[in-house]
Amino acid sequence: MKTRTTKESTVSDRRSTLPLMSRIRAVSRSLFTLGMLVGLTGAVLGQSTEYAITHITLINPGSDKSEPDQTIVISGDTIKGVVSSTRFTPSSSIRLIDGRGKFVIPGLWDMHVHFRDPRRDLEMDIANGVLGIRDMGDVAQDRFSLRNAMAQGQQAGPKIVACGPMKLRNFGSPSLPSAISVHEASNAGQRSLEHGIALAGGSTVEAAYIERRLDQSAFQEAMRTKNFSLIPAKIAHDETLMLDHFIQPLVDKTYSLLATNGTFITPTLVTQRALTFVDDLNKENDPRMQYVSAEELNWWKPENGMLTKYRTREYIAMRKREYDLLLKEVHRAQTMGVRLLAGTDITIPFTYPGFSLHDELALFVKAGLTPSQALETAATNPALLLGLSTKWGRVSSGYVANFVLLNADPLLDIGNTKKIHGVVRNGEFLDRTRLDQMLHDAQVTGQSRTSTSR
Repeated sequence: MKTRTTKESTVSDRRSTLPLMSRIRAVSRSLFTLGMLVGLTGAVLGQSTEYAITHITLINPGSDKSEPDQTIVISGDTIKGVVSSTRFTPSSSIRLIDGRGKFVIPGLWDMHVHFRDPRRDLEMDIANGVLGIRDMGDVAQDRFSLRNAMAQGQQAGPKIVACGPMKLRNFGSPSLPSAISVHEASNAGQRSLEHGIALAGGSTVEAAYIERRLDQSAFQEAMRTKNFSLIPAKIAHDETLMLDHFIQPLVDKTYSLLATNGTFITPTLVTQRALTFVDDLNKENDPRMQYVSAEELNWWKPENGMLTKYRTREYIAMRKREYDLLLKEVHRAQTMGVRLLAGTDITIPFTYPGFSLHDELALFVKAGLTPSQALETAATNPALLLGLSTKWGRVSSGYVANFVLLNADPLLDIGNTKKIHGVVRNGEFLDRTRLDQMLHDAQVTGQSRTSTSR
């Protein structure tokens, strides 16, 4: 099935006061890793000293129970403490923000993104409570200018994990090296597997399928004759054969292997849905289109996009069949101990920076996860994968002050993650007015927007 692999390690986000040469040496040592964590936290504009948000309901993913009437104390960019509001005695100098009726969750991560317009996309992420992203398709050095803009207070944005440059060029569907199976990738130490990977390793004809991925004759013939429908026709044939021979006991063995090896899955359900139901989405008047250029909206149309214009009837039918099975198997993998990651594959038609992460959470719940488990895919699990679990993924004493205030309980309805009252980013409180201004600045079509606050 459609798979993608990534391997990354991290460089910690440090606010160092070391001499210049010491900092250069520290950075040089870190760049030996295969991937780089580019911290775009930077300096915080207008950040107050110590303050507290009182009387909130706290939700840390991994528990289906919330903690009512809590107070969060923030000092600089760090959570100084979380205490029951009944036991909180503020000092005379501390600034208080009344959080009655609000629900707090950790800052969210989008673990599979690409950039359309980086500066605009990053502000859209912040406005949607996405405070960390994993950039999957660019050279990490290209993100340094954004880091510098953040450090100078010129650009708002989340922390970014930037993957290093690709070394292999012979990719399968879409970018698992063609001769490599999911089992081989996981056993070799691959940390995460992307896209429709939840269906890989479950077909009795997978060995033959891998061999067919090496056969480029259909692609060569399509280029020679300009009959590009040959490509989706081949994909439909191969994928249908895989689906016809898909058996549960076999894929269960794959899930057990991934769980044992600690291999994460980023299924990018929102992208699978977009590519499967692109004709239906094209008919909708989605208000989020105001953040997309007219040129790109035209490319999104099924009759224009390179991913859609040459589809065959067999290809369309195969995608719908595959999508239905994918939803079922994502839940199955989760119940067998495979950790899932929320990712959107932004730049695919009908995906929107920040906004689509909430769609991904809703699709996880549709697949069978509880709302708390869905939140884990965007908070707890990313922190575990990236080695940040002692500072990210929870709202707790000593953690970085990155969290989202909601107007309604997401454990009752995962759609409530969209009802954002405010965001705390590196200790800075961004109210609804600030978030709306970010979204207003991100508009590219000139359409008016309605506040997302509810």
